[in-house]
Amino acid sequence: MKKVLATILALVMALSVTTISWADETALPDAENGVITLTGNTTIDSTAVHVTTGQTTVIDLKGHNLTINYAANAGSTQFSGAGTVLTFRDSKSTGFSNEGRWQGGILTLRGDRFTNIANPAFVPSIGATLNIDGVYVKCDGTGFLPLGNAAAVSVTNSFVEAKAYCVGTNSATVENSGVVITLKSSTFVTHNEDKDNCPVMINVAGKLNIDDCYICGQRQGVIVRAGEANITNSGIAIDDSARYEGNEDYSTSEWGEGNNLPSAALVVGNKTKSATGYKANAVVNFKDSSAYGGGTDAIYTDGNTDYQSTLTIDGDYTYIDGAVKKGNNIDQTTIKIQSGEFTDADAVNFAVADAALATIKYSETATTAIISEGAIKTVAKEYAEEGDVITVKRGNVALTDVPVGVTVANDGAGTVTVNGSGAITEGNPYTVRPAEQPPRYYYNSTTTTTDTKADTTKGSPKTFDAGVGIYAVTAVLSVTGMAWTAKKRGN
Repeated sequence: MKKVLATILALVMALSVTTISWADETALPDAENGVITLTGNTTIDSTAVHVTTGQTTVIDLKGHNLTINYAANAGSTQFSGAGTVLTFRDSKSTGFSNEGRWQGGILTLRGDRFTNIANPAFVPSIGATLNIDGVYVKCDGTGFLPLGNAAAVSVTNSFVEAKAYCVGTNSATVENSGVVITLKSSTFVTHNEDKDNCPVMINVAGKLNIDDCYICGQRQGVIVRAGEANITNSGIAIDDSARYEGNEDYSTSEWGEGNNLPSAALVVGNKTKSATGYKANAVVNFKDSSAYGGGTDAIYTDGNTDYQSTLTIDGDYTYIDGAVKKGNNIDQTTIKIQSGEFTDADAVNFAVADAALATIKYSETATTAIISEGAIKTVAKEYAEEGDVITVKRGNVALTDVPVGVTVANDGAGTVTVNGSGAITEGNPYTVRPAEQPPRYYYNSTTTTTDTKADTTKGSPKTFDAGVGIYAVTAVLSVTGMAWTAKKRGN
């Protein structure tokens, strides 16, 4: 796993060098039919981006690079008003090649403004929307920061790298609340010299929806300090080859602003009260997704007497590598685990009542805990291999398609069966024999598709198998996020 994540970050940094080319135009073309289409690589000043209130502005890179320079005294590119939309797209992009080279244009946001990397480039304000579609975005500071009621950011089929935040919010006042952030089939990576960053953060009342995404940071992966977040079919990680190491013990000290709080792949809630910000409960639904703590906590939660946090973990394909932890104010945070596999054995303390429980001892790695019959079945069928031992500790569990050589034990649970066999009794573990195991078919992300069209051509590839989670990451990327290939959990 360490090698995989290090490879991902190395690839990102290599792309930062290899994809830059010299610009040969210094102004945006005139719009045709409402679309500004680049005709060559272009470099402009940030003041050259004009967004008309109440209208849609579309800039199509069409395979070319667009560099926007922000001077030291420049402000963000800010726009507001209902119906005001700025869209960056690349109609010619085909994403990453098999050799790891981006096949499309690059939107680069740079300049002296980003000496303070927390400064944002684009700020859609009250009622306005920013869309990023099929674009590789490189930002020397913070990429996108929606501000105020109905301000929206949508990122689809894109790759975004930044030095502070790819997408964030500002909690300086409650008037900044009401934002909507939608992240779909995209990758978000943050990295800088001091390793103090977080790709995605929401800290105001609003909504954050993440689906089919890979997110990797150095101090945190995702922060939901306030607001509601729905995370599905995604992987969140801290790159442990370069993780931020200056984090103080926030279980005993007050939390600061921004991401001055515990280091974890996912942080939920707000420990320290603020006179102005974080004025909302933090509610997170985490389903069929993976979180990798990189040697620190995978998930950290906290709350205060004014605003509490609630985390629900569900999905038979959920996998959490690292501790699932409550902070100091344990009475102000709720963790409810309905399903999933966990390297932290203490995670079973958060399991819903009467959920089936089991452990799996991988033949080459440590034991993990499994919660819910559905998750036990999924692990037994899709991840267990010869030499692994599954021990059911609670509940009635009927396992099917368990591979040859896998041993199943009943440790005082209810009725446990394997591949249609008779019930396994306590103290008499059962190992699957060859004649019982039907042919096993392996998921291949390069051929599996989410839909088949009427003309029998295949639709868009399913690029994230949440059951594989972060351990399926490879350096072969695609425009719809990441291409994934199976690797046994725990390796």
